[in-house]
Amino acid sequence: MNCTALHPGGLACLALLLGASPSVAASSSAADGGQAGDLAALVGQPADIAPGAYLYRADRKPEENPPETAFLFAGAIGHKKEGVICGLLWEEPRPVSRVELVWPKEAKAIPRAEDIVLRWVPNGKRSSWWTRRGGAARAAAKAEVSSDGRTFAYAVDALDPASAVDNLVLALREGAPDPNGPHAVPTFRVFTPERWNQMDVEIE
Repeated sequence: MNCTALHPGGLACLALLLGASPSVAASSSAADGGQAGDLAALVGQPADIAPGAYLYRADRKPEENPPETAFLFAGAIGHKKEGVICGLLWEEPRPVSRVELVWPKEAKAIPRAEDIVLRWVPNGKRSSWWTRRGGAARAAAKAEVSSDGRTFAYAVDALDPASAVDNLVLALREGAPDPNGPHAVPTFRVFTPERWNQMDVEIE
């Protein structure tokens, strides 16, 4: 079998066959079944790793969230669950340089950028969230807000092994108005400093 895949993040063809990597599967199936021409537009673009994470949403019923997301609020990560709107969890730490939150057009109320915090617990040079010890959470600096008010962009300094990201949580700041919501949930875009490259893969 021959297929075209994108790197980093795994192999698109294997992801489709085995269901191993949602991020690459989503990229490969963006149009017309993920042919080479469909992937070409991503080559050279910053790699968005958000679709490959387990997504927690506070507006879901508990059983509707992936069970892995429970680790966002327990053990070595241990985020406070109060005020959390949504969160992401990866299997291993990733270097991250930029995060964007894109709020849906149909959202009736979007929180003010100053009323929310984007935070993570650094991995501390350990290979995963189930092997490390807990540490202090870090928070992104003030967001840049787009002209339409629907995209919040954060510069994130999480590039070295000690600060790499395997968890992200978006939460209301303490004292923010209307802490109980319901709140709109944005789409995450989480960019690494790496860019997509195209390669051909032959599977026998």
